[in-house]
Amino acid sequence: MTISTTDKNQIVLNDETITKEELEKKLAEFIQTNKSNHQIQFQADKGTSYDFYLKIQETIKAVYNDLRFKLAKEKFNKSYNELNENEQKEIREIYPFRLKE
Repeated sequence: MTISTTDKNQIVLNDETITKEELEKKLAEFIQTNKSNHQIQFQADKGTSYDFYLKIQETIKAVYNDLRFKLAKEKFNKSYNELNENEQKEIREIYPFRLKE
């Protein structure tokens, strides 16, 4: 999956301009479908504002965190933060953070 930003602070996902909300939804679906076999490419145009760049980066991290928290609840009936080191590792192996910038 390729995510990029434009000099007009727009999000482009696989050549389609989308909203931040659409990015969250499509990113979550992509990661859930592909589990540990995914790669996300993030490219920012030189004209993208730094604030917008950070917002998109934070959105990507938030999607991963949300998926990990949901899986922790399903699998262990605890929040991700309550899991021990081995349990957290198990969750991270299912949803590894794979972002290439």
